[in-house]
Amino acid sequence: MIEEAFKIELKNHKTAPVTFTVIEKMYRWSDWTVIEKSRDYEKLDSRTIRFEVPVKADGTETVTYRVRYQW
Repeated sequence: MIEEAFKIELKNHKTAPVTFTVIEKMYRWSDWTVIEKSRDYEKLDSRTIRFEVPVKADGTETVTYRVRYQW
């Protein structure tokens, strides 16, 4: 088993709000579980998740998650 933690900071320098699409690959192994997350995600396939993150004009948002791989 191994666990990894990720922190992704998103900055919007525009004068209007935007939504970022963050695609993350679970590349270490096929048996994985997200055990902590700062926001909901969508599982796209067996090794890919997607976060949709709205960010206000001239704002910053952070996505964090921890994944556990087991083999």
